[in-house]
Amino acid sequence: MTIDEEALLAAIESTPLDDAPRLIYADWLQERGEDVKAEYLRAVVILLHSPEDAVAIGKCLKLSGDIDAEWRKRVGARFQIVVEGFSATEVIARFLFATVGVHWTPDESTQAAEPFRLVCNLTREDAEKMRREFEPFANAIRDSKKHKIRLIVQAMEDESSFGFLG
Repeated sequence: MTIDEEALLAAIESTPLDDAPRLIYADWLQERGEDVKAEYLRAVVILLHSPEDAVAIGKCLKLSGDIDAEWRKRVGARFQIVVEGFSATEVIARFLFATVGVHWTPDESTQAAEPFRLVCNLTREDAEKMRREFEPFANAIRDSKKHKIRLIVQAMEDESSFGFLG
């Protein structure tokens, strides 16, 4: 890795909410024949504004296999999975019941809750894979009469690295 490339990566890391360093780096990569990385990086920028853009998600999923995972995290780990419909406490309780049979009756304080961050600092393609893996569990703990649980992938809007699962 050259000094110029390290400087471009440092610019992305120091201003993670700014598109400009990613787009400048994408142009720089393309000028050096790194078209796959440039295309990936441009897809990340699209997804930071429209996290559910199916075409851009497809690009990231397709291109990610040809790109080093550590590099992808450095340039694109700005996504989180948010859970709506259950509190963190209730998700834990339902998970324990579903996996080991531990029963717990939630009270009112644990039922109605604000959405919570399940996991953060993911690339968009890793968030998609995790959401797909977690979806059967979410379906299993749903109470169709009372609660709906939704897993939402969002761009991170802050610098916090805290999520329920890390």
